[in-house]
Amino acid sequence: MSRVRFPRPARRAFTLIELLVVIAIIAVLIALLVPAVQKVREAAARAQCQNNLKQFALAVHGYHDTYKAMPTSRTNENGGGWGSSWLVYVLPYIEQGPLYKRFDLKQDQWNNANNNVVAHQVTFDLLQCPSSPLKRFTNPGDQGNPGGGVTNPENACTTYVGISGATIDTTSGRATGGNGGIACTGGILNPGTGKITMLGVSDGTSNTLMISEHGDFLYQSATARVDWRACLPHSAWMGFNQNGTGSFGGDNRTFNCTGIRYQINQNKGTGGAGWADDPGGTGVGWNSGVNRPLNSNHTGGVNGAFGDGTVRFLTDSTDLLTLQRLAIRDDGNVVNAP
Repeated sequence: MSRVRFPRPARRAFTLIELLVVIAIIAVLIALLVPAVQKVREAAARAQCQNNLKQFALAVHGYHDTYKAMPTSRTNENGGGWGSSWLVYVLPYIEQGPLYKRFDLKQDQWNNANNNVVAHQVTFDLLQCPSSPLKRFTNPGDQGNPGGGVTNPENACTTYVGISGATIDTTSGRATGGNGGIACTGGILNPGTGKITMLGVSDGTSNTLMISEHGDFLYQSATARVDWRACLPHSAWMGFNQNGTGSFGGDNRTFNCTGIRYQINQNKGTGGAGWADDPGGTGVGWNSGVNRPLNSNHTGGVNGAFGDGTVRFLTDSTDLLTLQRLAIRDDGNVVNAP
């Protein structure tokens, strides 16, 4: 008996139009998903940056509890030469005590063989905002070839900067002009101006900005980016040099702190055409310039740690006068921080 065979139904393949529709739908979903993922990543990075600043703020308080004064960027403890930044002095309070003990604070942070060896290629995540596109180390030779046969190594950079005051400070001697810009000492983290205590922050620690960000490029033109952070080119560990006359010596450079002169994220200069390398004029430039604007790669502003240890987000729209008053510890112009 012969088996009856029924014809199989023909298999229908995707048409080209159907395939293109599926591809288009997938593309739309990806286009919707990618910004969402990027937004989540930036939110996480911004939160990590805020945590970094919180750790530094607590470290400043730890230092103050021990020494009854704020840490300062200063000359070396022999009384002259390029000393250590405030970041060196808070190392024991951010679980970096062994690194701190290896520094010789009586010697330079510029051309001392011991300190260059200690700092060579040593960094840790707390020094960097995870959103920042900037490099983690100085380039070999950034600092030239200083005396004593020392070749400058790759030392740690940081995207965080101490707030030393503001250029509008009218108290005598606390906004000093020079070749490096207008060096300020009316803030909390000052360069070598003696002991600043919590009680000395009479405008209120919750209303005085202490640490913020140098986390993005500046521009010399519409497209020419430059990395002119307060730590460069000499690393996160550099203080200042009290040679010659005046509070800050002959060239007025105070590394790893900044005096507020410009608005947040003013990365393209006062007219938008870019910054010239003009530290003596604008206070913005390479290897000097103590008025570089606060900036970050976060959308719309920068993170800032205040004297009470809180961390808040300061938007680009923050009025310059408000920002400057937040940077001064005791001028009586109390501004409520955001």
